[in-house]
Amino acid sequence: MQAQVMYTGDNADFLPFCGWGTDHASWLHGANYPVGSKLTNQQEWVKKGQLWPYESDFKVHMCPLDKTNGAFWPLFSQRSIQVSSYVWNGAGCGYGAISGNTAPSHDSYKATSFDPLDVLQWETDEQTPFFFNDVSSFPYEGISQRHGGGRSTSSTKDVKGGATVGHIGGSVEYMTYRKWYQLSGQSIKNHLWCNPTTPTGH
Repeated sequence: MQAQVMYTGDNADFLPFCGWGTDHASWLHGANYPVGSKLTNQQEWVKKGQLWPYESDFKVHMCPLDKTNGAFWPLFSQRSIQVSSYVWNGAGCGYGAISGNTAPSHDSYKATSFDPLDVLQWETDEQTPFFFNDVSSFPYEGISQRHGGGRSTSSTKDVKGGATVGHIGGSVEYMTYRKWYQLSGQSIKNHLWCNPTTPTGH
C-alpha cells in the first residue's frame, strides 16, 4: 500500500492499473504477462510492473501462509499467476470499463475518486485457482480462508477468521470473513463495490 501511495503521488493521482487482463502493465507485472509459465519467468515480468521501482522485493507479494508445496501444491500449481497471493479490486478500472488504453494513467481512475477506506487489495481465495487468472477481481470472487476457522460464503455465518485487505488511502485492515461476505453480497456502493462512476459501485 505504501508503494501504491508513492506511485499515485508520482503519477498525477492516477492509481496503478489493477490488472484487468494481462496484456497491459499493471501494479504487479509488465505488459503481456506470461501466464502459466515457470515462476522464475513470471518474476522477470514482476520487475516490469508499475510498483516494482517502489518495492524491489518479490516477497511482499506472497502471504507467508500461502503454501506452495506439499498437500497445497495441486491447487497452487493450477494458478496462472503464482507470484502473488493478492489481487486488486477491479473497481480501479471500472471492472474493465476503461482498461486497454495505451497510457497506463488512462487505465485507472484517480485515487481521489474513491473513499480512502475503499478496499484496493486483498488476499484472494486460494481454493479456487481461477481467481489467479490475472491480478484483479470482483469482490464476490472471495477472500482467502487460510487465516481462520473454516470456509463459508454465507454472510450470516461467522467462521471466526479473516484476511488482510489494503485501502486506497494506504492503510490496511484485518477484515473478518463475515464482514467481507456481507459487503460483497450487497448491490449497493460500499467499501468493496466502489466503482466511482456507477451508482451501485458495481
